Amino acid sequence: RTADAADGLPTIAAFDDACPHAADPLSGGFCVENRLVCRAHGWAFDLSSGRCTAGERSAALKPWTARARDGRVEIAARPA
Repeated sequence: RTADAADGLPTIAAFDDACPHAADPLSGGFCVENRLVCRAHGWAFDLSSGRCTAGERSAALKPWTARARDGRVEIAARPA
């Protein structure tokens, strides 16, 4: 969940918890400038698309459908 957007709603992004580089958990990483950064090797992924922006450019994360509802994040049972 990122900071609230202009419309007042947070942006929600969900991906598998494994970096495609070496399967390190992405949940230990951090978000900066609309990118999720893996703490292990610094690979970065665009939160909107999952595309790799720093690291192997052909790598990508599979996005999951997610939304905020009643103050909680809901994630689909299968990837988008």
